[in-house]
Amino acid sequence: MLAQWPRLLASKGVEDLVLVNNVSDPSADTLTLSTDIFRCASLQRLFLGFWTFPNTAVLPRGPDVFPLLRELSMFATTMTDGDLDYMLACTPSLETLALIFNLTPDRVHLRSKSLRCVLLWCSMVEEGVVVVDAPLLERLILFEGPPGPDAGQVKVKIFGAPKLRVLGYLEPGIHQLQIGDKVIKPNTRASPSTMVPGVKILALKVNFGVSKEVKMMASFLGCFPNVETLHVQVTPIIYSTVTLLDIISKNNQ
Repeated sequence: MLAQWPRLLASKGVEDLVLVNNVSDPSADTLTLSTDIFRCASLQRLFLGFWTFPNTAVLPRGPDVFPLLRELSMFATTMTDGDLDYMLACTPSLETLALIFNLTPDRVHLRSKSLRCVLLWCSMVEEGVVVVDAPLLERLILFEGPPGPDAGQVKVKIFGAPKLRVLGYLEPGIHQLQIGDKVIKPNTRASPSTMVPGVKILALKVNFGVSKEVKMMASFLGCFPNVETLHVQVTPIIYSTVTLLDIISKNNQ
C-alpha cells in the first residue's frame, strides 16, 4: 500500500506533500522511502519525516526529476552525502532547503543556482557546511548546533555566495569559519580576501567566560564589515570583565 501511494499522488499531479512516518520509537530503524516518490514531477513543496533515503545512485538523475520543487524539508531523515547532492542536482527551482534533527549527511555542500535560504536545525553535520556555488543564496541559518562540549568543530566554508545577507548563529566554540581559502583564527586581521561584505544581519552565540571564544568573536566580526544588525546570544550566562561593547570598540579600531 505504501508503494502505491506515491504512484497515485504522481498521477494526480500533487503539488504539496507532507510524508511523515509515525514511529513509536524514534531511535528505531526507519523505513526506506519509496523510490516512486521521485516520479512526482509536479511537486512544489515536499516535507519528509522519519525516513531513510533509498539508493539514489541507481535513480534517474537530472533537472526533470523535480523540475518545479521550490521547498524541501527533511526531519530526522537518514541520508548520505551523495543523496543530498542528488536532490540538489535534481531540483533546478529549489529556493528553500531545511535539514532538521538529521544525523546525516556528514557534510552539506551547497551547489545550486536557485537556492535562496538554507536552514540547519540541530543537524549533526560533522564535516561542516560548504557554500561552493550558490549565487542567489541570501540566508544561511545554523540554529542549535551539535550539543555538548565534546561535539567537536564544525567547518563553515563560504566560497561562492555573493548575495549572502543573513548568517548565523555562528558559534566560536563550535564553528571553524573559512572565507575562501583562509581559515579564520583568533587575532586574524581582516583583509579583502577574508570579508563577506554583503552580510547585513549576523548572529553569534558566545561564551564570554572562555577567552578563546571572545577572541574568535572579534575575528568573526572583522569578516563582516557591513553588518547593520548584530544578534548575540550569551551561553552560558557568566559574568565576565570583557563586555560586548569592548569587543565592538576594539574591532572598529
